[in-house]
Amino acid sequence: MKPIYFPYTYVSKSMLDKLNFFFRRITVYQPCAPLIPDALKAFEDEGLLDIGLPVQGAEGKIAAVLKEFNTWTAMHQGSDMAFLKIRGNWPPFFAETSTAQIKKEIRKNSGPGSPHSPALNEGEMLFNARVFLLIAQRMDQQNDQSAICLETADAMERTLFKQLKGEAETGPLDAASVTLTSGDSLGGYMIPERLNAFGHLVQHAEKTSGIYVTDNRAVMEYLLEKSPRMKILSNAEALLPAENAKKAQTSWQERFQRNLEMLVTAPVPVGGDPIATGAVPEKAVGPQATLTLYRAAGLSPRAFFAECTAMKGAGSVSDQSNDASLKNTLIGFVEC
Repeated sequence: MKPIYFPYTYVSKSMLDKLNFFFRRITVYQPCAPLIPDALKAFEDEGLLDIGLPVQGAEGKIAAVLKEFNTWTAMHQGSDMAFLKIRGNWPPFFAETSTAQIKKEIRKNSGPGSPHSPALNEGEMLFNARVFLLIAQRMDQQNDQSAICLETADAMERTLFKQLKGEAETGPLDAASVTLTSGDSLGGYMIPERLNAFGHLVQHAEKTSGIYVTDNRAVMEYLLEKSPRMKILSNAEALLPAENAKKAQTSWQERFQRNLEMLVTAPVPVGGDPIATGAVPEKAVGPQATLTLYRAAGLSPRAFFAECTAMKGAGSVSDQSNDASLKNTLIGFVEC
């Protein structure tokens, strides 16, 4: 049972390194098969993650909508990022005053007694969720690439100053001083909308996991507010391993994974139960990362996301595949 990274469909290399310390392999959901980023495909080839396609179909239509959105954004360069908030259930460019929306409303309201604002059916909501996640994915990917460029430029500048001052000889890039992080990450933007859209993927997945992991504190705060059943289980701190130490930690990861699977599938006893993670291997190098585990007892993943989002029920997929065996939902928060 591999953990699923959420509520995002793109993960940076720096974040993936931290996730791979605790989990040998994670799953990253994708909204549309033909539009998977090349970077994620490369990570999958390296054995660092699995690409999940919980929902397929309508790829051509999604590509057409995304092309229309790209055209729309090209005409609004320099505008505030708040344009994404035009309407939560629609693609951001699909405003109530747009030609496409007007035509849609005319068609739906042409008969007598038709509601003024007809509710979206499940298929339309799923389609819009996939489009929204693709737009957010592009934004996250561009933000990550920008952060890498800025950090690299900053490191090169520091190296140049060292050379000008006659300090120790260095290469063109002082790699030890580079920390590829995104201080101005947009990952915290529109958290409720991201979770709602991601929840639709979970609802319609034929096979899902009971373990979900995120690196965004705003996501955790939102979930803790929405789900009173979430209780903290464990807080384990460790240092990231060196590249040549990954094989040595395999046995610890396997034990840890089995413990997590037990916590997901076993009913919660009265009074709860502490998690036994075993000893974390000590490492002398690498940045520090902390994993905090929470459990929503008695809630399957579909029920958990339905409780924490705007979805009214467990979706159109019920008791499929392994969902009936998932008694609880585990949420992991990885923080650096």
